[in-house]
Amino acid sequence: MTRFVANQAVMTWIWSGGTVTLDGDYRKYDITPSGKSATSTAGHDTREQRVATIADVKVAIQLVAQAGGTADLAAFLANAVGTLICGPEGTVAGKPKTTISAICQGAVQHYAYATESLLDVAFDGDGVTYVQGNY
Repeated sequence: MTRFVANQAVMTWIWSGGTVTLDGDYRKYDITPSGKSATSTAGHDTREQRVATIADVKVAIQLVAQAGGTADLAAFLANAVGTLICGPEGTVAGKPKTTISAICQGAVQHYAYATESLLDVAFDGDGVTYVQGNY
């Protein structure tokens, strides 16, 4: 498989207050899907058996804070509900596209002397949409 650098990535947060394009400001983002299972072992079973129950997804994004970036901070208020769209290889036809209905958990604001200020934004999937597709 060919390696790639995500320097063409596109990332958008669409919420009730508008659309925020994140791809010019991000340092990294992590999409972490998870699943849970329940034990279904019974009777004379000789091995542990499980059934899939609940799936979830979490997203963490690190952004370089923008001067006067009040619109970004407003978009990342805790409990803001919207849709994240991430394309690590840009929007070329056939390239991966992830769409996640999400609830923002807020932005941790890092302000440091004589260096870039950063925002760490966390999202939890809201259980409606988590699609790994293509453009």
